[in-house]
Amino acid sequence: MKPTHQNHVVKNIMKMQHLSLGLLLLGIIATSAVSSTQVTNTSNQPTPFLIYGEVFYENNTQVDAPMVVVTNLNTRRELVAENQSGENFYQVITTVSEMHTGDLLLISAEKDGRPVGSVNRTITMNESRAGVLIVDINRGLPDLRVIGIFPPQCIFDGRNNTVNATIANNGTAPAGGFNVSLAVNGDLFERARIESLDTECTESLTFNWTPEERGNHTLTVTADSDGEIDESDETNNATSVSVFVGVPDFTVLDVTLDQVEPVIGDTVTINATVANLGVMDGTTAVEFYDTGSLDITRTYEEWEEIGFSSSMYDTLKIPGAIKVRVHFRDIEPYSYIRIYDNNELKVGEIKIRPEQNVTVTDYWTDWVPGDTLRMEEVFASFTIDRYQALVANETISLDAGNIQTVIASYRNVTQGLHNLSVAIDPRDAIPEYDESNNSLAAPRVIDVCGADLAVMDITTTPDEWYVGDIVTVNATIENIGEADADNFTVIFKYGAYNRSHVEFYNTSISLPPNTSTTVPAPWNLTGIADGYYDLTVSTSSDKTPYSRHWPRIDMDETNNIEKISDHVYPQWDFSVEKVSARPQNVREGDSVDITATIGNHGHASGNVSVGFYIDMWDYILGSGVAPLAYHDCLGAPRGWSRDNVSNATGRYIRIGSIDNVHVMVGEETNITLPWDAFTATGNHTIMVVADPDELLPETSDTHIDEELFENNNGTCLLNITPPDISVTNFSLQTYADVGVMVNTTAVVRNNGNEQANSTLWWVVEGDKSHTKTLPGASDSDEWLITQPQHGVLMMRVHFSYVNTYYAASSTHNWMAGVDVVDVNGQNLYSQSCDRESGELNKTNIWTKWGSGDTLIIKPYSKEYGGVICVIDKYQVVIGNETITLNADGYGSYNAIWNATVK
Repeated sequence: MKPTHQNHVVKNIMKMQHLSLGLLLLGIIATSAVSSTQVTNTSNQPTPFLIYGEVFYENNTQVDAPMVVVTNLNTRRELVAENQSGENFYQVITTVSEMHTGDLLLISAEKDGRPVGSVNRTITMNESRAGVLIVDINRGLPDLRVIGIFPPQCIFDGRNNTVNATIANNGTAPAGGFNVSLAVNGDLFERARIESLDTECTESLTFNWTPEERGNHTLTVTADSDGEIDESDETNNATSVSVFVGVPDFTVLDVTLDQVEPVIGDTVTINATVANLGVMDGTTAVEFYDTGSLDITRTYEEWEEIGFSSSMYDTLKIPGAIKVRVHFRDIEPYSYIRIYDNNELKVGEIKIRPEQNVTVTDYWTDWVPGDTLRMEEVFASFTIDRYQALVANETISLDAGNIQTVIASYRNVTQGLHNLSVAIDPRDAIPEYDESNNSLAAPRVIDVCGADLAVMDITTTPDEWYVGDIVTVNATIENIGEADADNFTVIFKYGAYNRSHVEFYNTSISLPPNTSTTVPAPWNLTGIADGYYDLTVSTSSDKTPYSRHWPRIDMDETNNIEKISDHVYPQWDFSVEKVSARPQNVREGDSVDITATIGNHGHASGNVSVGFYIDMWDYILGSGVAPLAYHDCLGAPRGWSRDNVSNATGRYIRIGSIDNVHVMVGEETNITLPWDAFTATGNHTIMVVADPDELLPETSDTHIDEELFENNNGTCLLNITPPDISVTNFSLQTYADVGVMVNTTAVVRNNGNEQANSTLWWVVEGDKSHTKTLPGASDSDEWLITQPQHGVLMMRVHFSYVNTYYAASSTHNWMAGVDVVDVNGQNLYSQSCDRESGELNKTNIWTKWGSGDTLIIKPYSKEYGGVICVIDKYQVVIGNETITLNADGYGSYNAIWNATVK
């Protein structure tokens, strides 16, 4: 809407400045045009007529110093306008005699010889009287329009309703501030203000309207309703829409079922009576839901059994459902659950992060399309107590005041309790007078009966269980339910008493209601240990507890499992009935026959290994020598893992063994081991052990580490008389270059009056300076000490000191220590301490002898512990030999030492 002419002039201050300049110039021209005698006579001066304005390009930018020509098309008179550099203003000063009311003027502008634009303008009476004509060329103007009114889909009477309107400026110039009005049925209702609106921009406004009457109404929104803006088109400012006041009110009046005690697999018909209690017709959805009970749990103990990085699965299938979801009563921290649909597409996940450290309760999953929801669980502990399934839906049109019955069929119902309900407009898509009456549950919860498999009895043939037997397990299964039991799995398991069980057989069965069957299963006891065992039989629709299916087909799972317990006896019971040594008194190195009587008191004949041992009270080479069984010496077999009857004390050393001794049930077998008595002299105990390596299960078994032998061992005495021998001379050169072969000689004398047998050892000791320090941080190291000399049998090292200490100034947790092992991993020395035991500093330490020419030093520290190890010397055994000397005889013995080290 256009403002008055006077307002336009007042708003353009720059134009008024040019107007004053023009009038002044006109006065000067008029004065200079008359003679001096006429100076005081101004009554005949012509009345001026001013034409001015601004020139723009079509893109609304200003034209600098435009060339403007005003042509009076009535008189054909052309007037060239004045301009000024730096401005887009022009003006033409003429007289009223040249311009008359009704004259048609062509005002054209150009720049640098190129046309810019032109305007045809007819002079009005007011412009003729005022003597001023203002004409802009290509000046942009706003064009305000209401491009849309958006009332709510449903409008309530007596309540506040929001009406949105969008205003656009389709003109070529920005608009200043203006009002926008809302009129209802032609009466002004409310105004809103827009402070400015740029070209090609829109702005949305909201009006709040509370209608008092229902029915049809006309809403009119007007832009620039108070005519504040000069626009290019003043006719398009208003837009109207017709609306209806009043909404539907959908409700479910009644829900009935054709049966309330169906059997699994039946079809239940649901009848829903719905109504529209409102004043407006509507189209809406009617949905039928099943909310069923579940009891799905995963516990920490289950994850301990299968491993925390494994996965377990639970699958919920509601046949024919359109979509399903489940409700978690609780989810424990660290739980991670992936959710898939029936196409195995991942549709969601639940992750309770450790840092949350909270138990999530009362949690519904998102809806999963289809009739199947599958969960993959990774270390997840939770309880699911119910599910919800959309089993049918219909779209209906319901006129105001009408009632309609909607029928749906729920096919293949599953076992268990079902709460069926109906909802109309379930997602509140349509505004209503009352949203609380849109759903209704059936008056009764239906209980769907299913199969009920029970394990009635378990028997075995034979009654007693022995290792190695094949026992037939007979399980009596009965279906005491009201529906067929199809494709159930009968699972047989065994396990140590009150521990986890191992499946050894399964088979699938089907049973009609009120029938039973006996299912046999072979149980192979070969390879299992004797002891007390549980034997369980269970029935399940799941192939494995790690992949379960829901809802359950079985009505009562408490009777699905039965257990019996009994003892599995070993099939053998070998014994050592008698042991003797002949002769019983021998000299060192003499041959002795050790005879043992082996018996079998068990259930089956078999082969057994028999080990022969001698006690070892004295040391061979002084303090710290490892038991002989660790080395190739004195005829003892090499190896340390089982050769020592008691590894903890080293009391007995194996001197030989006889394998595959066959003993019939209830009978005895005699065996003899010849042995040369090369060992420490004195009174000794010879021990014979049946199955010393504990390879066979027996009723009265051997437990070597605990020195418990039951009836598997026997002993006798053996006296070994020591020889009286001495080393009378030992010689070698005092200096040798590295790599030179050094000859050593020892002269040994038998001081006794009988022939003597003994063993001669060659030992090399050398200096070795090594220091290893871990100064107080979590660290570890492996430090090889090697003496690569030809023929080395054993090696040991000497620590001048080992200091394990606390390396901080305040109280912290810490640990420090050192281990020494040989190339076979045999531990030769250990020292450790921590915050509880305190610091430890030991000096002058020889390790035990280790096999070979290399030892591994392993210092370690944790947190604020520190270790200092200092080695100053070593010893190696470079050779040994068995010697025999006549009474009062001498022997000279040589050994070659390769001086490969300094």
